[in-house]
Amino acid sequence: MKRNIFLSVAAAIMLCVAVCAGAFGGISANAQTREENKLSDFAENFESYQTDAFIENVPSFTEKWENNVLRGGEAQGMDSHLKEAAKVVYENGTDGNKVLEVKNMTGADTFFYIGPGNDFRVKNFDASLKVKFRTEGVAERSWVGFSFRKKTQTHYTGTNNLLFFVQRYKVNSEVSGHAMAIIGSGSPSDLKDMGLLYGDKLSLNTKNYKVPGLAAEQDSDFIEIKLEARGNNYKLYANDSVLIDCTFDVSLFDYFGKLSVNCCSANVLIDDVKVAVLDETLPPEILPLPSPEVTLDEAGKKISWERVEGSEGYVVKIGDREETVFGTSFDLSKLQAGTHEITVTAISGDTFENLNSAPSNKVTFTVNGEKTEKASGCGGSATAASVTGACVFLALASGVLALKRKKEKTK
Repeated sequence: MKRNIFLSVAAAIMLCVAVCAGAFGGISANAQTREENKLSDFAENFESYQTDAFIENVPSFTEKWENNVLRGGEAQGMDSHLKEAAKVVYENGTDGNKVLEVKNMTGADTFFYIGPGNDFRVKNFDASLKVKFRTEGVAERSWVGFSFRKKTQTHYTGTNNLLFFVQRYKVNSEVSGHAMAIIGSGSPSDLKDMGLLYGDKLSLNTKNYKVPGLAAEQDSDFIEIKLEARGNNYKLYANDSVLIDCTFDVSLFDYFGKLSVNCCSANVLIDDVKVAVLDETLPPEILPLPSPEVTLDEAGKKISWERVEGSEGYVVKIGDREETVFGTSFDLSKLQAGTHEITVTAISGDTFENLNSAPSNKVTFTVNGEKTEKASGCGGSATAASVTGACVFLALASGVLALKRKKEKTK
């Protein structure tokens, strides 16, 4: 009886621990599954990370966040300050509250960004963070904000995305709100200059916010920045004061996209990043392209396939060798003698729309003639027969020499 009671209590405790771990462990975008009916919220207070190490060298950070460098790639172009630009530090320098410190100060505009990892794509949301603007080393100004409806985290702009941010010139005691749109893979365009282009599809109201107690050339206290995205209407706040009220009724930007925290030429501390997802459904699943159907023309010594819509090229795999082509056929006439297994994979031109295809059907092409191979251990290239003969000769010679030396030692 006691044993049964003990087992029941133990099971109850284990169940409670499991439930509490789920409730208080923080459900992030990394835990999402296709079985859920909506994307989970995202939250980050930076308390779990080691301090004073660049974020690209902290594995637990790269598991939750992403940009090109955190993925193991190289920063490119204006993204040159993704590396050795950000650390988790103590707010007061030695202990207590941990924050993200971003320093990507230069004389020109250079950008730093990080976004929630995995397939975190949102359309309607509330995103917020706290930012402390510092002045040391800042040439002119710093800005911090959110880039969203992005097709990628490879570059700070992504493609066809929006960028709303708060800017503080260090000689001022106020901050200002700004809204930009990126069309294609081009440079950001300020929405305040695009009224003639979009007409009544664009409505933009902006104002500045005087930060209480802030003086010129002085570091600010933490300011809460919040962005509300509702369909084609966007509002940006600083400490609950509306800086931007924007309606941008352009279908090009009306989709589920990635989101990132962006900084430009900044010396800032960032804390308490939160994204409350308001979408009631998961973002559309990104599916692979259809696999090509490959046809072998033995007489013409080539393979061919129909164009796959959405592809920007094809990888032809012959055994272990791969070659990228941009047409819909491949010449086999120069293959060496032997039997070759060949597949073709369609490469996506936009991985936000489609992933690469699975390999095509496998075709086998045989080239008759004397097969050549590289000699293993004997150097050079030769026919299999000559290589075997040479190696056997060397082995026999080595054996005779060893036997001769053994006899000499026994005399």
